[in-house]
Amino acid sequence: MYRGIQIQITTKVTQSVISEARKVGLGERLAYGCGDAVSNVVWASIAAFMVYFFTDKAGLTAGVAGIILLVARIFDGFVDMLVGIWVDRTYTRFGKARPWILWMALPYGILTVLLFSVPDFGMAGKIVYCSITYLLINIEFSFINIPYGKLNAMITQDQYQRSILNFFRMSFALGMIIVFSVGTTGFVHAVGNGTRAWQTVFIMYAILSIILFMITFMFTR
Repeated sequence: MYRGIQIQITTKVTQSVISEARKVGLGERLAYGCGDAVSNVVWASIAAFMVYFFTDKAGLTAGVAGIILLVARIFDGFVDMLVGIWVDRTYTRFGKARPWILWMALPYGILTVLLFSVPDFGMAGKIVYCSITYLLINIEFSFINIPYGKLNAMITQDQYQRSILNFFRMSFALGMIIVFSVGTTGFVHAVGNGTRAWQTVFIMYAILSIILFMITFMFTR
């Protein structure tokens, strides 16, 4: 008799926990989607225009630009593993994943601007500058995107709600990829079309990125 009552209580508690885990409101879904939206504000533009910017605006050769991108990609694989370990070992009042979004939002914006602000250092100086800034933005992307990816599983344990969160994430990401991959050149033309115009456009992207990452941080749990 006692054991039967205990099982019933345990079942009710379990059902209550599951029910509670399923409560992810529209506002939190939108806030979560903002994280991948902001990643693709910058990242889609980098993927689409980085080689063009390095060669046509910064003056690097196509071969040098290709080597910079390749080395950063190879190095990025090792960084991803380390970041995953560090996130799992993070313990704060904001949880494991959310504090990384808070900590990395501003550096992400700053590095975005620096990447498209190549000083006139001469060719050797430009190669060094472009190599360092591109490598750092890749590292920074790992530090903010991997915790963001883990956030889904920390918001809810319910698979259905996770699938909805992923739907918002992918929808926001796809929308941003389309808008900014197509629109970036138009934005650049609108503000002058020179090297300074690229800097201006990516300053705006950086500000937008910081704002959207902060929305993700503040309105997810």
